[in-house]
Amino acid sequence: METLERSLLSARNQSDKFEQLIGDSAALKAVLSGVECVAPTDSTVLVLGETGTGKELIARAVILSSEGVLPSPFPKFDNTTADPICGVFTDSQRGLIVRALQTAGWRVGGNRGAADRLGLKRTTVIAKMKKLEISRTTAQNNTYTPAEPRKTVKMLSGDRARFYANVIALCLALFAGAPLHGQSQLTAASEGTVPYGAAILTGRDTLSSDSQSQNPYSGGVPAGTAISTPLSLTLEESVARGLRQNLGGLLATDAVSGAQGDRWRALSALLPNLTTATSFSVHQIDLKADIGLNFPGVAHVIGPFGAFDTRASLEQPVFNWESIERARSSAAQVRSVRYGYKNARELIVLGVVSNYLLVIADQSEVESALAQRDTAKALLAQTTDQHKAGLAAAVDVLRSDVELQARELRLIVARNNLAKQKLVLARAIGLPAGQTFNVTTEVEYQPLTTSSLDEALQQAYTTRPDFKSLTEQARAAELQKKAAAAERYPTVAAAADYGDIGPNPGTSHATVDAEAALRFPIFQGGRVHGDKLVADSLLASVKQRLEDLRASIDQEVRDAFLDLQDTAQEVSVEKNAVLLATQSLQQSRDRFASGVTDYIEVVQAQESLADANDAYIASLYRYNTAKISLARAVGVAESNYALYLKGK
Repeated sequence: METLERSLLSARNQSDKFEQLIGDSAALKAVLSGVECVAPTDSTVLVLGETGTGKELIARAVILSSEGVLPSPFPKFDNTTADPICGVFTDSQRGLIVRALQTAGWRVGGNRGAADRLGLKRTTVIAKMKKLEISRTTAQNNTYTPAEPRKTVKMLSGDRARFYANVIALCLALFAGAPLHGQSQLTAASEGTVPYGAAILTGRDTLSSDSQSQNPYSGGVPAGTAISTPLSLTLEESVARGLRQNLGGLLATDAVSGAQGDRWRALSALLPNLTTATSFSVHQIDLKADIGLNFPGVAHVIGPFGAFDTRASLEQPVFNWESIERARSSAAQVRSVRYGYKNARELIVLGVVSNYLLVIADQSEVESALAQRDTAKALLAQTTDQHKAGLAAAVDVLRSDVELQARELRLIVARNNLAKQKLVLARAIGLPAGQTFNVTTEVEYQPLTTSSLDEALQQAYTTRPDFKSLTEQARAAELQKKAAAAERYPTVAAAADYGDIGPNPGTSHATVDAEAALRFPIFQGGRVHGDKLVADSLLASVKQRLEDLRASIDQEVRDAFLDLQDTAQEVSVEKNAVLLATQSLQQSRDRFASGVTDYIEVVQAQESLADANDAYIASLYRYNTAKISLARAVGVAESNYALYLKGK
């Protein structure tokens, strides 16, 4: 074993400028010779090969071998330091790491992360970043310019499916619907995995008070008192709680009450107005002061004397077309708000179900991380036993221990994400603060048989409550316009009163008055013209919004169909990928136990399995979310969400 290690170190020393490329076969020498030929040129290099054959290592070797770009090996801090992590980097080397981080969105690990792009391990890149004091802040405040133009290296491989899956997940997060928030990712940010989609109306990222006020569907009004025993919540119970306690639903209920109040105020202009009044007063009159005359033989001051009056008055509009049109408009507005309340319930169901699915996905992520941790423990024990038997090098034991610590960290972050997502769900359904719970509904993969696209579109225009709400708003705006025009019409009103009047109640007598009035508006200072302009503007705005919503519904339904088809294929592909990665890990462990390969192959196989598990969990979540999005798109989320999840 020691002889093998010495030969490997010798091969590495002979190929210092090709870091991580170890070997002396004729095929590898031919490839490295080609790298040396194309590296000094300014031409674009295309690297072809199957997945896992080391295309990125060759691409990195081309870049490292380019003159004036990144000389290798790295110079050391001093002559006694042998650790390559402690090397002193030039500006061009620093710029390479910064650009790789910026291209990867400052993700160090994971597929297409900075470490993946540089062909280094994640821990190595982190150590170099710390040594060079590279962070997002320092990178924004400093510009690193290479000494010479960068060489462009293109690679073609079979990894595009995973990339497209990540892009689809991002699109689902951005366009899944409404003013809603999404949980950004399942796995730890430190692992560098790509977010797999955001749950609608969810939020793993901390929301500010402003965003909470703008998005009531992410909050709820707690009901009851927290108990020490964790609750067992099914999906149906969570939806029922959300419909009762979600803040968006409660505010929608208040809006219905407010619209009904406006309706009664509009009706009051058409209904009778009955009042009663009773008064008793004492008067003294100065004739000269009041009427400017004095009468001979009559005192110029009369009184004091009493006056008692009690009566009932009735006022009744007989004809007022403006009030009639405004009352009809208020009725349309009430219908609009009621449809808005139904739409709020649709959004609540969409949000609660998405949050519940995200809790299930996070729970699966914890189980996956736990299994990977246990596998890493077993591999560490196996490597330790082989080292004691002289079949494995000490570095393999160290690598297996590092891999175990990485899996422990992944498990910690996964558990933290699960706990935080449970808080998001608890807020949305109005659980008491501090109440713990467990989700009990299992949502397995169930293919969904859907109607045709044309049938779904027709159903959406017929059942979508938001579309009906905006249609009623357009009707209300039209009636408001008619009411503004009716301000020029004559009105007819009647009034009557009956009561007793006299110096005092004992000497009073009955009196009655009645009148009918016909009024013609002649000039009202431009108020009618102004009301018509306002009504025209409101009607045009509502019609434009209605047409925009019509187009938006068409897009949402089509998007839901596309997402449903795509995610169904993703689930199938990722499920097969998990099976293949599991077999690959088992074969790598067997090869390592037989001494055929080193521990690096086992680590790579374990990471491949972890990525495959993450991708499968993400694809299943996206598929179920696509089902709920389709139910929402056609307007049946509240009534049929359970059937859609079951594939019916």
